[in-house]
Amino acid sequence: MDDKPKLTPLFRQAMEIWLPDLPDIQLTEFYHRIPMNTTYWKNWPTAENPYINGAFWHLTYQLVLNNLEAAQ
Repeated sequence: MDDKPKLTPLFRQAMEIWLPDLPDIQLTEFYHRIPMNTTYWKNWPTAENPYINGAFWHLTYQLVLNNLEAAQ
């Protein structure tokens, strides 16, 4: 693994074999827009308070529900 001059051509050969057989190469990333309404509830997971992933379809969403606080 330390012999880069020998490793580089081997890597290129491997990619020439492998890449054409791939069905699709992703060039973009899909961004999810997760709505969070702060009218009635606060303490949502945010960039400033990233205690958990805020996606409601994840199995950890119960942690979000447990941490919400009434805003009014």
